[in-house]
Amino acid sequence: MILVASTTAPAGPEDVIGQAMLKVGCQVERFLAPVEPGNLLLMSYKDEVPIISRARMFRSAKPNVVDLVLPPLLARYHVTGWEVAGLGHGGLLA
Repeated sequence: MILVASTTAPAGPEDVIGQAMLKVGCQVERFLAPVEPGNLLLMSYKDEVPIISRARMFRSAKPNVVDLVLPPLLARYHVTGWEVAGLGHGGLLA
């Protein structure tokens, strides 16, 4: 797994980090997550290697989206964009 921690929030596949992911052949799985704090997530895969871009991951002591997707990714589970979307509870942020 590769974690890309930056000072600026990922602005999607069109920003610098997203373009770098696409340039090396990554398949973008998900941009944005219904999780607060930390909804600005850009998750892609290069072959079976997950690459996650998330700005200011350590800003809050509350669990963020990386805290939620990290355990299954470390267990080599392929987290899908639909599963990240399912972290929201009926459109409400917990």
